[in-house]
Amino acid sequence: MAKSGNYIELTAQYEYTETINGVTCTRVFHDGSEPAVSGLLPEIGDSLDPYSDIRTLRVAEIVTKLYGGHPDKKIYTVKYTTPPEGSETDDAVDPNFLPVSGSVTGEVISIDNKTSQKFRWHSGGTNVDQSIPKYVPTGSIKVSRYSKSCPIHKFAEYMGHVNSDSFEVAKCGAFPAGTVLFTGAQVEQNKNSKGILRWKIDFTFEWRYVELAEKGTFGGWQYFYNDVAAEFQMIYTDTGEYLYPEAALMKLLGAFKEL
Repeated sequence: MAKSGNYIELTAQYEYTETINGVTCTRVFHDGSEPAVSGLLPEIGDSLDPYSDIRTLRVAEIVTKLYGGHPDKKIYTVKYTTPPEGSETDDAVDPNFLPVSGSVTGEVISIDNKTSQKFRWHSGGTNVDQSIPKYVPTGSIKVSRYSKSCPIHKFAEYMGHVNSDSFEVAKCGAFPAGTVLFTGAQVEQNKNSKGILRWKIDFTFEWRYVELAEKGTFGGWQYFYNDVAAEFQMIYTDTGEYLYPEAALMKLLGAFKEL
């Protein structure tokens, strides 16, 4: 909570900066010259604006220096940022400002060319009478958030589900439905800068892209290679159920009460 006193903000030195690593903001205050002047000085952990989309910006550092030649007056440089503990909320958070890490790798599948006989040797045009390895693009995504609570039993309900709609974090581009699989969460309890118990939650996801028969179209976790048809096809049960159930995975980054 902001500290009351006779503090005055130097509004001309207000800076709001957007970078690839997030958003920062700097505000400068000084002690008022008149006792009658009243104002508030932000403290560590205070939100820049708790009622707007920039509520995740919180005070991470306050630098105090002497104000000019006045021995009893000071100038305060208040720096806001979106550190990992910046959100600390069970409400919806902007996924573009959450810490994200990931990878682009792949998996090798084996094509039984004895069945499809689609692939032939370049010399002579004879059938490739053996299994053929094929590389499929895959990768991982880890999204971290800090919260007041940890409804881990709710997270479990999303385990093994693929995204039912678009999935996008950190402005890295949207993954189409069916391409992102929720694989779990690592949780850890700690204390924030005010000594209050909070939870650090690392959600982990795996993505998968396979090129379908129609060039330029891609499938995800519901598609597997059909050796007879020599292409990736979706599989399902006799009752019409897919291998992986679908869920709105972006809800994990939203308000916990809506899980």
